[in-house]
Amino acid sequence: MPIDGMLDDMVPVYQKHLTKSDVHEMVSFYSSPTGQKILKEMPAMTTEGMQAVQPRLRKMMDEAMEKIDKMAREQPETQNSNSTPSK
Repeated sequence: MPIDGMLDDMVPVYQKHLTKSDVHEMVSFYSSPTGQKILKEMPAMTTEGMQAVQPRLRKMMDEAMEKIDKMAREQPETQNSNSTPSK
């Protein structure tokens, strides 16, 4: 994967949102012991966080699918009752 091209694409985005001072502060932070700990722990925290919310998301998706299924079953009935028979 061409990392140089990806960096070229991302630089303007970062320049839009961050000042040079912001970037220097970020480098200082991530160079600190706390920043290093966050960098080390972030993959595990992200994985565990996703696992923690997965049951809630699954429940929401199941409920949404039930509503969609119900609407799909009711729609033909609604269309049939709203249509007038042609003579």
